[in-house]
Amino acid sequence: MHGEQDFEQFARDITPGLFRRARLLLHDRQLAEDLVQDCLARVYRSRATLDEQSNPEGYAHKVLFNLFLESRRRRSNTEVVTAQVDDHQVPDPADAVTRRVALDRALAALGDEERVAVVARYLDDRPAREVAAMLGRSEPWSAPPVTEPSPNFAPSPMTSRRYCDEHH
Repeated sequence: MHGEQDFEQFARDITPGLFRRARLLLHDRQLAEDLVQDCLARVYRSRATLDEQSNPEGYAHKVLFNLFLESRRRRSNTEVVTAQVDDHQVPDPADAVTRRVALDRALAALGDEERVAVVARYLDDRPAREVAAMLGRSEPWSAPPVTEPSPNFAPSPMTSRRYCDEHH
C-alpha cells in the first residue's frame, strides 16, 4: 500500500467497519467520526511499511483501539473525584427506538399533504399561514394540529430539528 490510490481505496473499504467500532466505543457519532479520521491519518503516515501480508486492516483496528484508549486515559487524568455521586438516570435507548417507530408510523398514516404540513409546522417551525399558502389550503386547515394538539401528543426529542438532522 505504497501509493495514494491504494491508500484511498483501502480507506474507503475500511472506514465503515472502523466507524461501527468507534460508534460502539464512544456512543457519539461526532466523536466516532473524529476517532476514525485520527486513525486513518495515523495509518496513512505508516502506509509505506504496510503491505498485504502485514494485515493493514488489523493494524488499522489496533490503531483505532489504541487511539480510543489513549483518549480515555487523557480524559481520565483531567477528571476530578468527588465524594458525591451524580445519580442522574441514563435514558433507555430502547425508548428512543420505540418513540421513533411510533413517529414513523404516525407520519406514514397521514396523507402526503398532511405529512408535509406536520413536518413544516413542527420541524421547520413555519407559521400556519405559510404552510397553508405553500399547500394551497386555508389557514385553519394547517393550524389545528398545532394549536390544538392531541391529548396523547407529548413533545419528543425526536421531533427536534437537531435529532432529525443527525438521524436522517
